[in-house]
Amino acid sequence: MRLRAIEREDIPRFLRWLNDPEVRRYLTMYRPLSRAEEERWVESLEVVSHLFAFTPAVSPRS
Repeated sequence: MRLRAIEREDIPRFLRWLNDPEVRRYLTMYRPLSRAEEERWVESLEVVSHLFAFTPAVSPRS
């Protein structure tokens, strides 16, 4: 598996993953995320220097 830093272009994929009920049932999230919430989270990664987030490097159709 190859990892890379999260980018704004990942937001649509993350929303699909995180808003899928089968995925969310194993997370502490209790409601779907909005695009604005996910954008704020990705933007926060650029500000906080001690926080690192990675995503699998997947093909565009994933």
